[in-house]
Amino acid sequence: MDDKCAVLHLSRMHLDDLNLDHLTESKRKQIQQLHLTYNRLLLLPPSVCFLSNLEYLDMSNNALTVIPDDFMRLTNLKTFVAKNNLLNESSFPKEFGSMQVETLNMSGNRFEDIPTQFLKMTTLQSLSLGGNRLKDIPSEIENLTSLEMLYLGGNLISSIPPEVANLTSLRYLVLCDNRIQSIPPQLNKLHSLLSLSLHNNLLTFLPREILSLIHLQELSLRGNPLVVRFIKDMTYDPPSLMELAGRTIKSQNLPFRSCDLPSNLIHYLNLASECPNPKCAGVYFDSCVRHIKFVDFCGKYRLPLMHYLCSPQCSSPCSSNPQSDAESEEENSVPADRLQRRCVMAVNPGGADADEPPSLLWGLDPVFSAYSRLYITDILQMKESRQVPDRDPSGSSRGFNIEDELKRLKEAERKSSVLEIGDLLRVRGTVKTSRDAREIKANSFYKVSDPVMAVQISHMLEMPQLYRKCYDKPFQMPSDDLGGTETSGSSHFHYLLSRSVLTLKEFLLEKEVARFRPYDVEFLLHPLIQSSSAEQESDQPTTSFATQIRKLLKETLSNLQDEGQIFRKIRTQDEVYNVEQDKDLHTAIKDVLREDTKREKYAEKGCHVLHILSSVRQRYSQNLSREVLEVALTFLECNSDIISTTEAHYIVL
Repeated sequence: MDDKCAVLHLSRMHLDDLNLDHLTESKRKQIQQLHLTYNRLLLLPPSVCFLSNLEYLDMSNNALTVIPDDFMRLTNLKTFVAKNNLLNESSFPKEFGSMQVETLNMSGNRFEDIPTQFLKMTTLQSLSLGGNRLKDIPSEIENLTSLEMLYLGGNLISSIPPEVANLTSLRYLVLCDNRIQSIPPQLNKLHSLLSLSLHNNLLTFLPREILSLIHLQELSLRGNPLVVRFIKDMTYDPPSLMELAGRTIKSQNLPFRSCDLPSNLIHYLNLASECPNPKCAGVYFDSCVRHIKFVDFCGKYRLPLMHYLCSPQCSSPCSSNPQSDAESEEENSVPADRLQRRCVMAVNPGGADADEPPSLLWGLDPVFSAYSRLYITDILQMKESRQVPDRDPSGSSRGFNIEDELKRLKEAERKSSVLEIGDLLRVRGTVKTSRDAREIKANSFYKVSDPVMAVQISHMLEMPQLYRKCYDKPFQMPSDDLGGTETSGSSHFHYLLSRSVLTLKEFLLEKEVARFRPYDVEFLLHPLIQSSSAEQESDQPTTSFATQIRKLLKETLSNLQDEGQIFRKIRTQDEVYNVEQDKDLHTAIKDVLREDTKREKYAEKGCHVLHILSSVRQRYSQNLSREVLEVALTFLECNSDIISTTEAHYIVL
């Protein structure tokens, strides 16, 4: 650590503990930031708690299970990051809530509830608890009055409490990848909110009040049903006599004084909500009609917004082109079920829908449905569709079943968006040539049904299966029916050697052995030697059982080492390492690629295998062969940790 520097980096050093007692008191006071990521710490080192001026502490990617009471000594700490550990709600001291921490990141742990200590930290400005097991948000979240960023994505949350609306300083709210089914309308009080992430939830509609978030710049809604089961229950309870009287008083502005009515009735009258229909000018209290209004986004997507009307007779409050009185039917002559459907779907027949895409194509473009983001400025400019879903193309009326229509929509969306190997696509985009290969940047695509190509592709898909079935099989010696010629002399030993190599490979793969000593696997070869000894002729000279085992094991390990399956870090030691299970070797290779591909020389093409071999030998083992390295590179590429750009060149993802 430099005398002028206040940052101490101790990341990726495989530390089990940390002792800073050798530092002088003045050195300790200089440390303001401490990075201990990617180590093996099970507990917070006690010496860290004596860094009195520490402001930033990052202990991500360890194995922490508890935060000790001495942690309270860090009175100047402002940022505490402990991502990807083993912490839960009982891992923190009782006085943790009195700390003046401003940023707290506990994502990727094992929290099932938000700790009560976190809900007492009034100075907290950023709270991240993503990737945990949270099932709900406590109402005490409103105590975090200084909170500006709340990240709760990747949990099991099913509802949002209205108390979240009391976080008046909140600017970023991330609730993606949960199980949320509805949004409380009280969120319109979050006037400082700039970004609201709700993608990959179970939302079927949005409250109308969300449009009042005028400062909202980003609203992410992809991956939500938005239109599933939105008309399942539309029963309308008639208003009570008290509500009818209250509606009359409020709609006709009848004057009254506080001494004229009891206090409970005055409070009831103050709860009146105005009907959003500009033509109605009515009010409602408890009895209302749920009305889902669809607005169009980019000519394709249907965004459902929830409205509450005072009665089923109210027409659509947001129609861009409402029907005239001459076009509308008399309410008494319309059946009740059809009137209810008109209230929900905003039916408006006519021929003015020629420029609008068919309703069956709404939201089926997989490219836009995966990456589109809705902005409030765009939502305010949306227009409502007036297509009639209960008429077929011939114009004749037929019964409309919303469940059947939704099933058909979901099936059509699945067929058009789910891609499989062998599908023939028509792609629109730009084509460029890079490294003697053509690259296509697709703007849109759709499936093409071509019977001729389908037959050819089907044949191409059968070829790998035929190869695996007929050719890709381990070598097997001929059966004993040939007279035992394969068991004589050197051919008999080669037969045993091939079987022992195969046996040891299967053992390493099945048990996932990372390292072993030769005498640890001798027992695997005992059955082979015993069976071969019984088959040999009695007049042939025989060697001792131990000698045969040692010779066969030595040749087996030599063959596996030549293939690159195993290796010895130090040539003189007996310990043998399995290439596919050696995590330290994999880490060394990825570190070399990660560091060297940042250099301009290797930025475009990647690092050559000989360069990787030289670098890994310097930092890991001088006894590493090229065969071993190639096996390790192939294993990492199969796990998508690295990719090969050209032949013998690699980069890390």
